[in-house]
Amino acid sequence: GGQQEMIKRIASMKTLTRDIQDAVMAVRAQPVRSVFQRMQRVVREASSMTHKDVVLTLEGEDTEVDRTLVEKLSDPLTH
Repeated sequence: GGQQEMIKRIASMKTLTRDIQDAVMAVRAQPVRSVFQRMQRVVREASSMTHKDVVLTLEGEDTEVDRTLVEKLSDPLTH
């Protein structure tokens, strides 16, 4: 009776909570492409300053991570 109903409500709450968390993460997610583009510029400048040939291979630029992480990775590359 009552215990089964409580178990169902808790399971429903867990599902709703997970759905909300997934939705928030989807809104905050950004591809790391912008970080990679900055990395290309940094490597190109370093190559030019040192007169050395450099081959930069990047993979996974469509990978999405939290916006805060993208900002933390970008900041050192732009300053």
